[in-house]
Amino acid sequence: AAACSRRGRYAAALGVVQQATGTEAILYFAPTVLPGGSPREKFLGNVGVGLAKFVGEVIASYLADAETAFLGRRTMTIWGSGGVALGLFAFAALSGDGAFAPGARLPLLVGALSFTMLSFSLGPGPFSTVFVNEVVPTKHRAKSSAWSCFLNRLTSASVALSFLSLSTTFGAPMVFLAYACVASASTVFYARTLPDTVGVSLEELQG
Repeated sequence: AAACSRRGRYAAALGVVQQATGTEAILYFAPTVLPGGSPREKFLGNVGVGLAKFVGEVIASYLADAETAFLGRRTMTIWGSGGVALGLFAFAALSGDGAFAPGARLPLLVGALSFTMLSFSLGPGPFSTVFVNEVVPTKHRAKSSAWSCFLNRLTSASVALSFLSLSTTFGAPMVFLAYACVASASTVFYARTLPDTVGVSLEELQG
């Protein structure tokens, strides 16, 4: 079965890894984890995070067509995942008590979350699904893609549903630190497993 084949398992792993870094929690709960500031400031901060994600997707859709060695999907995914890890580490460090004055901390935290979502949208966000459809042979692609999508959504829901209870128990800085560690491991995973697709045909990728 496709889901049990080596490439099917790899497709499933890509689906899980993309959502295991907590980006879904950022979209849902950014106003909750942003300390200080008025409701309006938190709302504007959340809008900024969403805009960063959107801008990243627009840029990625353009750069993905460049087909250069520097801007290939593999390179963008690896560097994007590294940016996610960096942004999450920054948020965890900045959100600790006493790190900065409350008034100065909010813009920095919004910046860290925005950088995280921008990096996600420049790499793992759009390209994980693309890689699934590129590395799996045509006859197994539909089942493998469905399996990967199912696990992707399951991971996303698990992250979103567990975030509030985890942040209440351990504190948001520790939760984001854990996500940052997952993002770091994801970067290594991408670097070691993603194929280089620049100038390579689908037949060669699936051979």
